[in-house]
Parts: sequence; structure tokens; C-alpha cells
Amino acid sequence: HTAEALRRKRQTMAEVGMDDEAEDLLVTSTHHYHLLRRLHSDIPAFIYVVLDRDRTNPTLAMIELEHVVREQTTSTQRGE
Repeated sequence: HTAEALRRKRQTMAEVGMDDEAEDLLVTSTHHYHLLRRLHSDIPAFIYVVLDRDRTNPTLAMIELEHVVREQTTSTQRGE
């Protein structure tokens, strides 16, 4: 379901004429935030995180996830 959500987001962006790449997708539910972050890699991949709404700041979580993805991309490029 998460991969399909990302495909739909990309499709919607294309339909409205946005030529930008989607990096994050945030879905809110009653008790959780569902955050997807695209990995910068040769294969289509992403990180999916479910966070407790009562204990999480979604903006800070997105920033932290961006740092994790950046570190992962840097390590992969160095061959680690």
C-alpha cells in the first residue's frame, strides 16, 4: 500500500504540472503519523516509519529522517 501511495503522489504531481521530485509523504491517522521518505539510490526504495502522534513532532521526524537518508546515501556511494 505504501508504494502505491507514492506512485499516486507522483502521478498527481505530474497531472498538475509539477516537475519536481517528491521526497516525503506524510499521512496522518487518529493516533499515528505515517512517514515515507524516498531513498536516493539506483533502485526505487523508501523508508517507512510509523510514529505515535502524542509523542512525536512530525516536522522534526522528517528532518531526522532526511539526515538518516543522507547518511545512507553517502555510505552507499563510498561503498561501505
